[in-house]
Amino acid sequence: MNWRETIFSLIVAATCMVAAVLFVPSLQILSSHAEERTKASLVAPATAVADGRPWNMVAIVTKNAFKLTLMPNGTGTMEPSSGAPELTWWQSGERTCLKSPITLEHCVILLARVGGYDAVENGALLFTLRR
Repeated sequence: MNWRETIFSLIVAATCMVAAVLFVPSLQILSSHAEERTKASLVAPATAVADGRPWNMVAIVTKNAFKLTLMPNGTGTMEPSSGAPELTWWQSGERTCLKSPITLEHCVILLARVGGYDAVENGALLFTLRR
């Protein structure tokens, strides 16, 4: 194989990789920590965490800790809460959306991890859920 064939093969391989990442969202493993990317696995549906049992939730930016409980009927609670602790959740495509009466709506992708899930919004790790 001469150098032209080698370069052509590399360009074809790189093009295929870029196309796969751009057009197959489930191949995108989104996390703000590069070393954790290999540990993430499948995108999980909201029903995976909506079992009525509390999750230890940690907000990445603020490091605030909460108990998040999502019920199968689309309701839930977050404690401690400075306002209304009740919230609603729903599935929107592969995203899980959460909304309380006093907070913004967040639609996250849940990435299955050992012991829980990472919640990613717009390419950034927003919070973690662990038991």
